[in-house]
Amino acid sequence: MQSKIIWLFTILLVIATLFLVLTLASGTTLPENATESGFDPSSSSVPSTSNDGRYILLKAAQFNTEEATSVSSMPTMESTSPSTSDEYYIVQFKGYILEEWKQDVRNTGAVIFDYVPNNAFIVRMNTSVKAEVENLDSVQWIGPYHPSYRISPALSSSSEETGQADIIVMIFDTENNDRILNDITGLGGEIVENSGDKIRIKINKTKVSDIAALDGVSWIEKYLQPVLLNDIAADVINVSYIQNTHGLTGSGQIVAVADTGLDTGVADSSMHDDLEGRIDELFDLSDNGAADIYTGHGTHVAGSVLGNGSQSGGQFKGMAPEARLVFQAVENADESLGGIPATLSDLFQPAYDLNARIHTNSWGASAYGYYGSRSQDVDLFAWEHPDMLILFSAGNDGVDSNSDGVIDPDSIGSPATAKNCLTVGTSENNRGSNFNISPYVTYGITWSSKFSVNPIKDDYMANDIEGIAAFSSRGPTDDGRIKPDVVAPGTFVISTNSSVATGQLWGDYNDYYRYSGGTSMSTPIVAGSAALVRQYYVEYESITPSAALLKATIINGAYNMTPGQYGSGSTQEIQTRPDGAQGWGRVDLEESLFPKSPRKMYYNDTSSTISLSTSESWEINYYVDDSSEPLKITLVWTDFPGAVSAEFELTNNLDLIVSGPDSTYLGNAGNQPDTLNNVEQVELVSPNIGWYTITVNGTSIPQGPQPFAIVMSGGLYSESAAIYPVADFSANVTEGHVPLTVS
Repeated sequence: MQSKIIWLFTILLVIATLFLVLTLASGTTLPENATESGFDPSSSSVPSTSNDGRYILLKAAQFNTEEATSVSSMPTMESTSPSTSDEYYIVQFKGYILEEWKQDVRNTGAVIFDYVPNNAFIVRMNTSVKAEVENLDSVQWIGPYHPSYRISPALSSSSEETGQADIIVMIFDTENNDRILNDITGLGGEIVENSGDKIRIKINKTKVSDIAALDGVSWIEKYLQPVLLNDIAADVINVSYIQNTHGLTGSGQIVAVADTGLDTGVADSSMHDDLEGRIDELFDLSDNGAADIYTGHGTHVAGSVLGNGSQSGGQFKGMAPEARLVFQAVENADESLGGIPATLSDLFQPAYDLNARIHTNSWGASAYGYYGSRSQDVDLFAWEHPDMLILFSAGNDGVDSNSDGVIDPDSIGSPATAKNCLTVGTSENNRGSNFNISPYVTYGITWSSKFSVNPIKDDYMANDIEGIAAFSSRGPTDDGRIKPDVVAPGTFVISTNSSVATGQLWGDYNDYYRYSGGTSMSTPIVAGSAALVRQYYVEYESITPSAALLKATIINGAYNMTPGQYGSGSTQEIQTRPDGAQGWGRVDLEESLFPKSPRKMYYNDTSSTISLSTSESWEINYYVDDSSEPLKITLVWTDFPGAVSAEFELTNNLDLIVSGPDSTYLGNAGNQPDTLNNVEQVELVSPNIGWYTITVNGTSIPQGPQPFAIVMSGGLYSESAAIYPVADFSANVTEGHVPLTVS
């Protein structure tokens, strides 16, 4: 009798669980007081197949495995291969992948490589092992990882053309590097650079498909030349309120900058006074010396991060004027950025070893939303070093190509398309209604072919802090993710001048400072701000913060710039938050760290939350007692790197769910859970008073367990002492909003 009761209870529990899953899958109506989002994972812009377990979604192919030919009846990639010869297959599982399912595959002797959506891995095995894997209960489908799947569509479209192709060849296993190098040479390829798992070559375009067929090749893409992102301007956010009121100056923090060079290139008395004495290491990665002799770009960037303003009486100091610097000079004699390593871990690791925990990069390549090998490099290093925050400029490829008065979407550069970096776009500075230094006048005068119609054409570049710079690259990424993450004011920035540079950037202010611009300049401003956030957590909260917590803190406090500088008509610049223009908004450190009473900020970092596996969850309760204060909750996790061959790059999918007294809200304001982004936010403009349960679901974690960070702000109180409130600095806080200003 007892066993029958247990059996009946089990059936009822399963039914209840299925009902809950179906309820969530059916969507939740967006309540009136929720912030509507420019990103909606249930919108028509996101294919319905993006979370359909029957589909394999690669950049080069998307197909329904129910309709695909059975693997048993398909020839192997080389039909004459013996059963002991390893080949590469796609193995799709019957649902969200559990760790024990992966272990079952490994136990057969198969080797698991990249995760690809949906619910699949690329696996190396021979035919006898494949037969074992096919018989596993958890396996739904197996098919070859064809050579055609390994070629970027941008390359495959030109594979019939003649002429040289400059390409990156990625391989599964570095043990095969020598053999693959020989095979490439035999095909007539010229080896330009070899970093083990990544080979840059030049070869006739007609040979690309032959390279893809080589055993061990995982992906082939175009080589994208990295360039400086200084041809447009970004300006400094003034954080003097945070510095003066709360004593945050970057003290104790080390920031790494990879750029052209640094003033004289020698860390002695010849160095710019604003930087002298705080340089921990000055690397020459290009064998061209570390001096900044051409444009002065790197010196300008470094000053924006941490210059102390000694040559200006403090007027032009950077964001973190007491932080220390690790500088990596990467500019060649031909002014190219040849010092950037083929594998970016070789750039990040030396700085990490010198205790830099913020790494800022004002360079990139025009990739128009593409997630490639460099983006994957960034995500891999961040996954393996979760306490280093890496920043990249979004790019300067904004353009109104169809002349409708609105900047086109999808122009984010690489590696800024990485999931785990903080990608920074540019908002306008405030230097007056018609401030300019020729040839940088209006957008239309300076770039007539890009901005040919109003309201953009006749707009001066530094006259409205509510606007986004027209040149700033827009999102989303190719797979629909929200980028940029944030923006910072950014046109006509004044920062440190290289005393040996022959160029002038945007013009000299005096002998020690000069103007410049581009997302190159907004990014170091945010990097310096991140140093202040990190100092706060280390000194006032006594924790070592994760990069996810720094990112969540900055995003949670960002200012909503909607609708932008052109109003809400047909040429509205910013549609909502988040969107592809402002991301989550303009950085506002006061709101991030010290919101005005009665607002409070709470956080949980990876050390105080559990790491989630598939089907696990974490939750906490808060009581909202003030409906006049918006409630904002931001979830960020450092995700496992995506496969460059995959159509969608999110690997581990967490979901933010907020249940209040009136309704349930999903992250990023969609009617379905977000399956694309590793940043999710719920914002309620006028939350009802009452208890709120904040839940983080481990919906699908194929490469776990997955840690996360979460930041919350509003008129709220926690029920748990395990959540750490920001210290009470109200005695030092000036009432009223402190506006962002620039120097």
